[in-house]
Amino acid sequence: SESDIRAASVSAIRLLAGIELPCRGPIFRAGNNLRILGDIPDNCTVVVENDGHCTVDGYVMGRVLAKNHCEIRHNISGVAVVLRGNIRARGIINNAQVISKMGSVYCNNAQGPKLVFAGRSIEVYERTMLGKFITRDMGVGDEVRGSHIEITGGARAAQFRHLGMSNVNIVLRRELSCEDY
Repeated sequence: SESDIRAASVSAIRLLAGIELPCRGPIFRAGNNLRILGDIPDNCTVVVENDGHCTVDGYVMGRVLAKNHCEIRHNISGVAVVLRGNIRARGIINNAQVISKMGSVYCNNAQGPKLVFAGRSIEVYERTMLGKFITRDMGVGDEVRGSHIEITGGARAAQFRHLGMSNVNIVLRRELSCEDY
């Protein structure tokens, strides 16, 4: 009903305090742990409340908001936000926004994300190409190509390489802030 949609929107705003995201289309709200057997389409939002965990067996092209951990078995090209836990995904691609406010982000590769923010650390097991990463510590298994990295701790990778006109930028910061996302 319309009142349920409004209530879910208010919950999403409470969960995402400080993050301004346009939200059109249906909103699905779950009270506890949730497993989605398929994809989250572009115009949909999933909100998992009450310290629940979220698992998506497909792709995230829409928005996923959870208080605890979130695992996406395929790529994220939409938005994934977690308040206290970690986010795990196969890949983070094509203008995705992935934010773990107090936890870590783990993925196999990242290509062109708009923003990957983690309060603790970002671990990319293979490589990154382009995109913006903000965290305390960042580790990349292979190479970083043409990315913008802001860290308060350390960054490690097998290689840091420029990609054409896109340079690798590493910014050393004193602290992270909620204004970063």
